[in-house]
Amino acid sequence: MAFQDAAQPVNEARAEREGSGARDSEPSSRRKTAQALPIVPRPMSEKDSFIPYMLIVGGLLVLMLALLVRLNAGFVIVAVSIGAGAIAAGLYAYAQKLEAASNPKAVDNFPALVAEQSGWHPGNRMATAGVLPLGLIHDALGDITLCRSLDGVILSANRIFREVTGHFRPEGRTCEELRIRFRPAGAEHCYDVEFPTLAGIRIYYWRDMVMRDPAFGDLVIQTIARDVTAERQEAARREQARFRAEQESDRKSRLIATVSHEIRTPLSGLLGMGHLLAGTKLSPEQANYLDGIRQSGAALAQLVEDLLDFSTIAAGRFQLHPQAEPIRPLIENTVEMLASRAHAKGIEIGSTISAELPEMLTFDPARFRQVLYNVIGNAVKFTETGGVLVTATLEHDMLVLRIKDTGPGMNEAEMQRIFGEFEQGNLSRLREGGVGLGLAISARIMAESGGGLTVESRIGEGSTFLIRLPVARDGGPMRAGNELSGARILLFAPRGPAANALSRTVAELGAHMVSAEDFFEASNAIEANGPFSAIIVDHRLDTVFVDTLSRDRGLAGAKRIFLVNPESRPARMSGTSYDSWLIRPLREQSLIDVLTGKLKGLETRPATSDEFPVLPTEPSDRGTLDRPGDSKRGLSILVGEDDPVNAMISQALLERAGHRVQLTETFSGLAAALAESSVDIVLTDYSMPDGTCEQFITATRDIEHFEGRARLPIIVLTGDGTDETRRSLLAAGADLVLVKPVGPRILAGAIEHLVGESAQAA
Repeated sequence: MAFQDAAQPVNEARAEREGSGARDSEPSSRRKTAQALPIVPRPMSEKDSFIPYMLIVGGLLVLMLALLVRLNAGFVIVAVSIGAGAIAAGLYAYAQKLEAASNPKAVDNFPALVAEQSGWHPGNRMATAGVLPLGLIHDALGDITLCRSLDGVILSANRIFREVTGHFRPEGRTCEELRIRFRPAGAEHCYDVEFPTLAGIRIYYWRDMVMRDPAFGDLVIQTIARDVTAERQEAARREQARFRAEQESDRKSRLIATVSHEIRTPLSGLLGMGHLLAGTKLSPEQANYLDGIRQSGAALAQLVEDLLDFSTIAAGRFQLHPQAEPIRPLIENTVEMLASRAHAKGIEIGSTISAELPEMLTFDPARFRQVLYNVIGNAVKFTETGGVLVTATLEHDMLVLRIKDTGPGMNEAEMQRIFGEFEQGNLSRLREGGVGLGLAISARIMAESGGGLTVESRIGEGSTFLIRLPVARDGGPMRAGNELSGARILLFAPRGPAANALSRTVAELGAHMVSAEDFFEASNAIEANGPFSAIIVDHRLDTVFVDTLSRDRGLAGAKRIFLVNPESRPARMSGTSYDSWLIRPLREQSLIDVLTGKLKGLETRPATSDEFPVLPTEPSDRGTLDRPGDSKRGLSILVGEDDPVNAMISQALLERAGHRVQLTETFSGLAAALAESSVDIVLTDYSMPDGTCEQFITATRDIEHFEGRARLPIIVLTGDGTDETRRSLLAAGADLVLVKPVGPRILAGAIEHLVGESAQAA
């Protein structure tokens, strides 16, 4: 029969393996697997059914012959053995016949039985290729196996395919006809296929392979598909959870940005009113209360900045803007900015910068200034005695800053969490609070920059924060290292971070310095190391120097320099005991100019800053804005501000500076005022009720272009400190964008700076 012929190669291959003994040579694991598969008995042909009888009859005849023919004993034994063996073989063959007879289905329809057990239709031509056992394996695993011709016609399918699709006779049809839809799964010839079943939608990972039919030699498409429903559902749940988390993060970021923006308006009014009030006659008690108000407002301003930065970084919108910038002024200005806070606590602060450091480096100055301010400010906050020393060096194209303080130090647990959000050290050892965002933001900024922020500390020994920032060199070394070559300097000051910073700086410049902190050390130093070309006297030892050392003959030809804090004044120098003065924390160039005689002293720096050093989005031009020019000409200024408190503050500040002010509360009022009168500059709030600032600026620039007018300077004040808002305003035509709260000095400097540029352009 045709079905028997189709199954014959399978049976012959099995008989050949069993006859050759290959089964015994296989590993035990493979034998167990083979024994676990269903074994179908092979049916006997008509010719094979006479063999048992012939063996039995033959064996009996041999036994009878051996008994009748009495030859020697050896012949009898051999004959009996042969006869017994033949009878045994015949009985075994007869038993096999009975077993086959007891299973008429196996005898009469052997190929159909194989097909039923393997899940393949009896008309399956692939059964002739000997792949039926593979179908059984995939059935046991719950996988789909399918064979199709190159034009997509199904040639065979296993039981799982039939059960999952509900098509039990798929041969001769295509997957399209069975309405099977394929969705790409990310790899070539791989798909995700969904099947609706009684248990719900099942998803199978479907992979097609082209192979040759071993029986007929034709190219066919062989498919194996595995049930991945659980994996895909879990992936979908993870994706939904990620999407919900992103949405929640965006909502939090928008909330923080909105609240911070709304806080800036009343905060600007609070700080502005404090500045106006400070200009009136106040009793000492009132001035003390006002100072507390201004400090609280400054702390709130810093909190707003930290929250905005944190939300920007958390939302993934953080961007760096590298540019070539001088590194020395940035470090020195940041240290100066924090000096008043340190001196108010009775501690020292100083910085020293390696001479080999290039003057210009490529980095993001705004973000690096923010990191420095946070880290150095944190050191000042946690230090009650001693002080803070900042050193900067260049190590293998890496800018390295070490901020060492003499604070209480930290244990291992505190160091592990100090850079986490809303984490702080042990506040029981601290008299100042905070929310613990500054260091977390700084660490994230340094990580985004490709650098790092780490800390080393021990309880009772202070802490050292290490900032590493990869930078691109832009030019040669900052100093030649011989600017003070040959100079011999005596430093008469208490030992501490400030004295250490000054000693290192002088050594970097090629000079020799000896330090002393009392009269006896100074006398011994003068006797052993004199003569000196200069002596620097700390204001804390002024009385000792004037009363004793000032008349020492060993200092007869030495330049005498008075070292004071910003809150001290040169007028406090004792008579004519000093030739010049320096203000600490020292600037290196100032030290060089005074020691070489180019300058007698510098202008007195303010003891306290009039405004908190809030970092704007792009503060690179800040240095030109916080120093008003010498022009005393009153300007006509048009101010747009819808908040009455801020409008009153702006008007008062500008009129005090000698300017004429015209107020309006809307963008349409600004446009009408520009059409009716001539003004020198426009100062407008970003948000007013009757439009957008970008629309107003664009319309103003269009009118100027159409009528051929000169460009009118426009300054925008905004509570939205994002980079997107700033760039949008500048693209619309704004000249300068300042983030609230804006201090009076910054505002005055910005106005004169822009008016001066406008006059030069005209």
